[in-house]
Amino acid sequence: MSRSASFGLGALALLVGCYGYYPVAQPLVADQRRVLVALNDSGTFLLAPKLGPFGSEVEGRLIESPDSDYTLSVLMVRRFSGAEEDWKGERLVIPVRLTTSVTERHFSPGRTSLFSLGLLAVATTIEGAFRGNVTSRGGATSTVVTGK
Repeated sequence: MSRSASFGLGALALLVGCYGYYPVAQPLVADQRRVLVALNDSGTFLLAPKLGPFGSEVEGRLIESPDSDYTLSVLMVRRFSGAEEDWKGERLVIPVRLTTSVTERHFSPGRTSLFSLGLLAVATTIEGAFRGNVTSRGGATSTVVTGK
């Protein structure tokens, strides 16, 4: 694989990056950090007029310090069915008593590394196929096709 292609592939992997949601270790601070709030059954029922039916999780940026309420700029609502609905930053107040957990979005170096390695393996395989450097090992014969 050429150096420019390798560089481009590496840059793409870094731009994509993988993120995960992890439990909050310290008290939450309202600094626009991205959080995922899981609702309990009461939260699903009582917030239905604002979120729509069967909302199970709300993702957004934390706007105000959570004393008794989480105030979010909502980016996404996930339904019990798994369907996700994008929002455009509408403000929503969620009482703490209506939630089961709050997790915080963080960059995941391990997932990104695995994704990058997988992407590199696929790209190398595709490049080899197009250049004709593929070894076929079927039955009793072995054929090497070269591009020369």
